[in-house]
Amino acid sequence: MSRSKRKFRLLVIVAVCLAAFAYRSFPTDSFDGLTVTFVDVGQGDSVFIKAPNGKTMLLDCGEEETFYSLLKPFLMSEGVRTLDALVASHYHSDHVGAADDIFETFGVKSLVVPDYEPKNKTKKGLLSAARKENAEVVSVSEGALLPEIDPNLKIAALHPAKGGFSDNENENSLVLKLEYFGTTILLTGDIEQAAEEKIARMYEIETDILKVAHHGSSTSSCAEFLQEADPTYAIIQCGEDNSYGHPHHETMSALEDEDVRIYRTDTDGNIVFRLSERGIESIKTSRF
Repeated sequence: MSRSKRKFRLLVIVAVCLAAFAYRSFPTDSFDGLTVTFVDVGQGDSVFIKAPNGKTMLLDCGEEETFYSLLKPFLMSEGVRTLDALVASHYHSDHVGAADDIFETFGVKSLVVPDYEPKNKTKKGLLSAARKENAEVVSVSEGALLPEIDPNLKIAALHPAKGGFSDNENENSLVLKLEYFGTTILLTGDIEQAAEEKIARMYEIETDILKVAHHGSSTSSCAEFLQEADPTYAIIQCGEDNSYGHPHHETMSALEDEDVRIYRTDTDGNIVFRLSERGIESIKTSRF
């Protein structure tokens, strides 16, 4: 064998070894299930869902002031150009304050809103932004199913009834139950005790993952609701050193009494659940 051929063969062997090493060290992410991320947006709520087919849904989007520093970098890291659905749980700024920025920065195909009229003007602004971007507007109330982004994902609205539940805006939050191959997630917005007790009486709410209501406030997470929900994991979305003292120690104690594993965006950052037909495949936390 000539020297040039031996040199060529050696180079090929080295290239193959390097490629194999690179593959083992930096494996390709080929996960083909559902990814649900509780996004750290400071003192606010935002949940991002990405289906295996690439479709996406964002439930709440936090305050305008955290959009460019927290939410936008996250969505861009996920390769989002257009959201298939943007869902507003209710009309408080810590849940939908960044909606205008979402519409201006990313395309939105559908805007989903709870079917009641709030006292503030936030809903009118949301609908105006949706019309400007030619997004479909879907109003939902208890008993409705949300637009489908994956045939194996069912998202049902449990609350509120059409027209609202209370003069208290928090109590009118959209409560959603997600089911994916038997794994369930309960998203509760900012509901408080009266709405929790109503939902616990009306529905089967046992769940694997609970988004704790109202950032862990003591006005929520009543004993009846937690016992009926019986979650394995609880997610609290709140800002680091927030002025409200969230999560309150009463809520933390109630969750600990139920032997629930707790994750918090103020201490853990983004909380990522990967779900498949086998159940919860992994739970990871990360910060930007």
